[in-house]
Amino acid sequence: MRSAARRTARRFETMPAVEQPAARRASRGAPANEAVPMTVLAVDEERALALCGTERGSRLSVEVSLLAPVLVGEVLLVQAGMALARASAPG
Repeated sequence: MRSAARRTARRFETMPAVEQPAARRASRGAPANEAVPMTVLAVDEERALALCGTERGSRLSVEVSLLAPVLVGEVLLVQAGMALARASAPG
């Protein structure tokens, strides 16, 4: 039994560290606790979701129930996949 535990412990010691999503966001210049401005590209009103994009081209499905209704072209402040506020009207 002890040898199995030692083998398992050695396996975990040699595994590469997994970078957490918050750490990745912080390493790209935006702190993990900061909302990111994203532009609404498409809206699914029935499920209260919007496909949003950043200036760099990243896309993310965002929950917009707090701000519904939202329009294509609006800029929303998004944190952890949820739209928290409107940054601008569509234009």
